[in-house]
Amino acid sequence: MRYGESCRKGLDYLVGVQDEGGFFGQRDSKRSGVNHAQAAFAMVESVPLFKDGKYRVSALKGVESLGKLRVPAQGWCAVVGAKETDLPTSAWAVLA
Repeated sequence: MRYGESCRKGLDYLVGVQDEGGFFGQRDSKRSGVNHAQAAFAMVESVPLFKDGKYRVSALKGVESLGKLRVPAQGWCAVVGAKETDLPTSAWAVLA
């Protein structure tokens, strides 16, 4: 893989900013929900490419955390704790 080392550096960064609850980054940022969904998607996509156990664990924790952020029968919010759902955030969450 030509860009393997760069990808690993990015994935290692994501593992480093993931909290104990599986959330990537800061929960209080303006786009915390969409940022988390995009990071979870990246981790899920990395599992078959790199076959690294730490990425698999991180991906599972990230997807579990996404499930907790979902507004039932609506979708996902761009900001953690918001009531209004956001289409781009929901799309990234579904992809993850």
